[in-house]
Amino acid sequence: MPKPIVVPQATMATDIIDTAFVAHWQACDDALSYTLRVEKGVKPLSTLVLTETFPQSRFTGEGYFSLQSSLDDYMDNEGWTGTSVYRDLGGIRLGSPYAAGTLTTPALPLEQSGGMVTVKVRAKTYRDGADYTLTASNDNDSGEATVAGADEEELVILINCAETASEKLSLKTAAGKAVIITALEIYAGDATALLAPAVTNAGEVITIEGITDNYYRVTGLESDTGYFFTVKAIYDEEESAWSNKIYLTTATSGTTPLEGDVNGDGIVNAADVTALYNFLLEGDTTHATTSDVNADGTITAADVTTLYTIIQNALPQE
Repeated sequence: MPKPIVVPQATMATDIIDTAFVAHWQACDDALSYTLRVEKGVKPLSTLVLTETFPQSRFTGEGYFSLQSSLDDYMDNEGWTGTSVYRDLGGIRLGSPYAAGTLTTPALPLEQSGGMVTVKVRAKTYRDGADYTLTASNDNDSGEATVAGADEEELVILINCAETASEKLSLKTAAGKAVIITALEIYAGDATALLAPAVTNAGEVITIEGITDNYYRVTGLESDTGYFFTVKAIYDEEESAWSNKIYLTTATSGTTPLEGDVNGDGIVNAADVTALYNFLLEGDTTHATTSDVNADGTITAADVTTLYTIIQNALPQE
């Protein structure tokens, strides 16, 4: 059986300054390289509240079997329930030739949803190329999307919801019309603009090809500006779909980076020491631009000493 084409999962950016940032994503086994796309954008009025990546270590193998009593052992998040759900073909199969399938999420935090919830799934039909219907529903509303054939595609369903801290959503298929789901994201709010494909206009979209690490430093950006980034994996003869999008805002021009903040998370602590050691001992260049703590033009053990001094001086004095 050929290995499934895995889509990278983009994660939060680090080392954000006025003209640059470092994009990160989860590495994909067997990927030869990655292509990164960066585009200007406005902060979305939605929040990602649940992601399921369907790790290939758990969802590949010979044959299929029921997950109805063991979903928590296979999903990234606990609290899933379902009927007629199976591990099959690199994802979760909803339904069988004889039964409808239902997959229900854990409780979702939708207080800031504005009365809307967005479901994004990557799916394909099971066994044949017919068009099947996938339904997303809650106690207030339901919406549908058509899964058209045996090739994976991304679908977005927008439905109304209650603005509560504990609401569940269900995905359903009809009997005899099973669907394979290989990725899932749920957003509190209307995320349709966030999930829309980029419009490639000269000067507005940056594309970087041939990246072999699972991070990349993007430079030459405008200060105090919103950007999205997304990534896809390149395999021997195929390429994945684009990943989820991550939003960030570059710093205001002239903003001085926090001294000693090697990993770019806005605080200086032991995590920065770890990031610096990773550079010196393992050659991890993720935070290379912020690792020259003492600003002498080189990154050496002297930077570790300076970083320890910064941390020590920040501690309360007795």
